[in-house]
Amino acid sequence: MRLGIVSVAAWFLVLNLAGAADDQLKDSTYFPLKIGTKWHYRIGAAKLTLQVAKHEKVGDMTCALIESLKDGNIVATEHVAVKDDGVYRYTIAGQKPDMPFQILKLPPKKGDTWKVAVKIMNEELKGTFTSGEEEVTVPAGKYQAVTATSTGFQSPDGEGNMQEVAFKFWFAPKVGQVKQTIKIGKRPEIAIELEKFESP
Repeated sequence: MRLGIVSVAAWFLVLNLAGAADDQLKDSTYFPLKIGTKWHYRIGAAKLTLQVAKHEKVGDMTCALIESLKDGNIVATEHVAVKDDGVYRYTIAGQKPDMPFQILKLPPKKGDTWKVAVKIMNEELKGTFTSGEEEVTVPAGKYQAVTATSTGFQSPDGEGNMQEVAFKFWFAPKVGQVKQTIKIGKRPEIAIELEKFESP
């Protein structure tokens, strides 16, 4: 499976090394992780629901297991944890990278950057993300969000060449991700927008 496909299925690709183990699952206003939390998204005409199914450990870190459902069926899973300096993914689409990677730097500050350098499924993922602030409107409403915008990411195009991969994420307080865009090479940009948020 090519990295670009994994990226789209898994939603987020940003990284930084996580710190020490933690037995308690922390939470962030920018990424709520209570069991039963649900995000309902649209991707063009398609619908996708993400839900926090349970809390469990990945190695020594307690994470939230997030399931992605399409038509009521689980199509992907990931493990997410919050640390003092950011939100991290410990697995993506059932795959464990060589180290956890940072989704969002905390506390968010406009202009902050963090680098990515990780391997997943024998593919290297390298690039940089920059934090920002932006008002965004999606089907679920209007939000004042913090953003994470990528530069420098590349992915194989299946023909022996590398193509640019661009990501942008919008995170709103008390809701989490409200929008994401993905642009791979010359393909049309994919937009993932929140339609409904459910908090337990």
